[in-house]
Amino acid sequence: MSLKQRRLLYITFILLFITITPFFWLYAAGYKLGSGFKFEKTGIFIIDSEPRKAKIYLNNKLQKQNIVGIIPRPNKTITTPAKIKNLLPGEYSVRLEIENYWPWEKKLKINSGKSTFAEDIILFRNELPFKLLDGKYNSIITTLDSNLALTYNSKQVAIIDIKKSQVISRLSQASSSQYWVWSKDKKYISNGEKIFEAKNLNTNNNLPIIFKSIKKPLIWHNENKIFAISDDNIISYEPKSGKIQIFSQFNELIELKSDTNNLYAIKKNKNNSIISIINPDNGENKKNINLPLSSYKFLNQSPFLLDIYDTKHNILYLIDPSSTYKPLIETVVDAKNINWINQSQFVYTNGHEIRLIDLTNKQKILIARYSQKINNIFWHPSRNYIIFSTNEYIATIELDKRDRYNVTRLIDQQKIRHTSLSKDGSRLLLVGAIGQNEGVYELILQ
Repeated sequence: MSLKQRRLLYITFILLFITITPFFWLYAAGYKLGSGFKFEKTGIFIIDSEPRKAKIYLNNKLQKQNIVGIIPRPNKTITTPAKIKNLLPGEYSVRLEIENYWPWEKKLKINSGKSTFAEDIILFRNELPFKLLDGKYNSIITTLDSNLALTYNSKQVAIIDIKKSQVISRLSQASSSQYWVWSKDKKYISNGEKIFEAKNLNTNNNLPIIFKSIKKPLIWHNENKIFAISDDNIISYEPKSGKIQIFSQFNELIELKSDTNNLYAIKKNKNNSIISIINPDNGENKKNINLPLSSYKFLNQSPFLLDIYDTKHNILYLIDPSSTYKPLIETVVDAKNINWINQSQFVYTNGHEIRLIDLTNKQKILIARYSQKINNIFWHPSRNYIIFSTNEYIATIELDKRDRYNVTRLIDQQKIRHTSLSKDGSRLLLVGAIGQNEGVYELILQ
């Protein structure tokens, strides 16, 4: 190579360096050439999902790793969790995909010099439920922690361990009772006639004869004491000792509820309805809270407040029994099915609408409205999803309001009568028919 050629090559490299270097500096500083050949400050997209390793598509383009942020690396796909830098400001169609999971998609905006976050994304499994029990069952009754479930029909009672996806105990016997209840320690269940060991339903003891005529569910105060209403009396029974007490100073008793420290009874007089707070040890009436005269029942959904439903006027009363001056916290019209996530927030349905209630700021937010009747509703433990069921399908709603509420139908065109969500939100039990096959099924969500 001649001296002249070497000089020319040297000058060319210098010119290229002078020309290209500012572009690298600008890129490193977060600028990129946009429309109109103008440099714009870029933004960052930070995304995570459960499960991880989801492929990321921006505007239908699969995202791949780059060398020095510019040169694409084939066969090196970006998956969640990810931080995608140097994105020009604007709206992007974002999609996440994993095999055997429902995809997630939403339009998100990138702003100049800022980060856009999407870190609470759950991808739900795309698969049919599998059958745990064959036959037509009436309902599902779960423990307080939703880890064990009882289901029954006229021929059989079965206990299901939801975490292990298996039936752990069953009893083949006719039972017309609709009053199955769990003890609070999950060791026992009762149908109003007998007490059964949950892990071995063949081990059981008869309740005293005084319980035989009772047509309401028993109330387990704790593992050592049971309460029930008989006429205008409250009956207390200790299974281990066989001790029976009758608290008889109550009139027009309708409903009972129990927590760690108290019994709560709904009763009537001529002018109004009353919630009586009762000492569970001796039947002493500690306090009364007045309600308008009507017909009420405890929903037994809230671990924080008394949730009492006026069945005549379709009004939910939320009451703090510890409050001296203002026990009534809120009233909600037509809240037929509710599900709490914390002390101040819950979702409910009136049959066709799904609404979110925040007691802290008194907000009532309409999430969705459907023509088909909604039977069951659950707030997923992630706090970012609602799961609900109708007679024909089960769906999830993502509560991220950007762009729109994402709705995913997990199963469709089935016959669903009852559903129950596990405490960790990973599994859903359902009673109904998948195709023509009646049974109790488990749907894996995550």
